[in-house]
Amino acid sequence: MAAVPVVLADGSVGRLEGLGLVVASLAYTGWMVRSARRSARSAGADVEVAGAAAQAAGGGTVQGSWRAGALAAVGLAVLLLGGHWFIRGVGAALVVAYVGYLVWVGLGA
Repeated sequence: MAAVPVVLADGSVGRLEGLGLVVASLAYTGWMVRSARRSARSAGADVEVAGAAAQAAGGGTVQGSWRAGALAAVGLAVLLLGGHWFIRGVGAALVVAYVGYLVWVGLGA
């Protein structure tokens, strides 16, 4: 996102600039997904071998899918909460302490 410093040159992000950044982010994400799918199709046998290895290791189960979904939801919630705190001006020490606590809890310590 090389456009971010240019957009922030005046010290603020307007609605049109924000919309442009969101559109650029969506376009980049779409391009990356398309590129990954294209390389996965060309890999062919490698994908089958990787799938078999994942199944042998216990991956791809319903329990694993639920866990991955729950972790993604928690990650999104922490991201939104952190963004809210950052915008509202809560001290950096509190944010760092809270994220450190979440990492500590997430690691099962």
